Amino acid sequence: MAGLFDEENNHGPNGSGRRKAKPQAVPTLAEFAPEFMAYQATLNKATELASKRSSLKNHLLPVFGDLRLDQIDARAIDRYKMRKLSPEHAATVASTRRRAGEGLKPKTINNHLMVLSRALRVAQKWGVLDRVPEIELLRVTKQPFDFLDFEEAERYLAAAREHYPDWHVFVLVAARTGLRVGELLALQWKHVRLAGRTLRVELSYTRAGGVSSPKSGKAREVPLTWDVARALEVHREVLGAKARARDALVFPNADGERGSLRSVGHFVSRIAKAAKLRHVHPHMLRHTFASHAVMRGVPMRVVQEWLGHASIEMTMRYAHLAEGIGLDLIDRIAPERDLEADTDPDRNEGRKGPASTPVRSPHGTIAAPPRGGIENRRPRDP
Repeated sequence: MAGLFDEENNHGPNGSGRRKAKPQAVPTLAEFAPEFMAYQATLNKATELASKRSSLKNHLLPVFGDLRLDQIDARAIDRYKMRKLSPEHAATVASTRRRAGEGLKPKTINNHLMVLSRALRVAQKWGVLDRVPEIELLRVTKQPFDFLDFEEAERYLAAAREHYPDWHVFVLVAARTGLRVGELLALQWKHVRLAGRTLRVELSYTRAGGVSSPKSGKAREVPLTWDVARALEVHREVLGAKARARDALVFPNADGERGSLRSVGHFVSRIAKAAKLRHVHPHMLRHTFASHAVMRGVPMRVVQEWLGHASIEMTMRYAHLAEGIGLDLIDRIAPERDLEADTDPDRNEGRKGPASTPVRSPHGTIAAPPRGGIENRRPRDP
């Protein structure tokens, strides 16, 4: 007993009154990874966990796994970036998306670095690591996206109605609401209010995680166009008892169960072929909705809410499609224009230049017609 008290009260040279604890050994990344992933499982959805696990297993651990966490410095991280960008290294990583002779994409490498940064910051939080090295992300070029213009969208929907009627309501809702495919597959009738022409996105389906909350982690409400509300009303009548069951799905398969992501991709592409359009993938219908909303003058914040984007920066990729709409909006600030003065040659005498012929925009304001027409404007790189 005395020995214990003597040890506890042993005064060292600095008179601290308590013996210093032995410094904790810094683990390697391979040793730290299991505890880190167990902790992330309390915070992340299944899809996020699967992505982190893949980054660690296939990329980070083969390079940093044997290093202690305090040995992973800025130089080692920069070397990692250079290695992953090189075509020679990328050729050793299986991929169906990357072209031959290309390294990994900067965005992909940044995803790896964010997992590494997260692991190191958790280690620092737990007192395992004193400091986290500076990690600079690679510059990422914004990728262009494709969407169906107004005429193409109508051709697509008409082809679905004629050639694949069982899928017409599904693609109509996709193109008019911008819901993700997983959100459409998980949509239940109890979340649809046809009388109020709205639906509430509460759930989403993924291969890795099954049914869970939407990607942003938040539910959202999306208004329905009149044609979508009408189509859903008829669709519910066709489903009959299946639509009245508890937690009934809006888009069940033939067995009344949830459809597959693969089936959606297959039929979305087949419909495009029937419409004699280029290849269309399911997410392209979401791009189509967002693009049409912006081109019709819907404010970016509203589009963000409808799409369920976590930040406005994600929505701003569509902002270039709003070209010319600013003129419509700014004219609302000015006094009402004298149309008679603008169109009467006698009252325009002495003015320089020809009198313009005003036209009424879709928003009810007077504006010059946009160049090329807003209806069929093709996308430009954002």
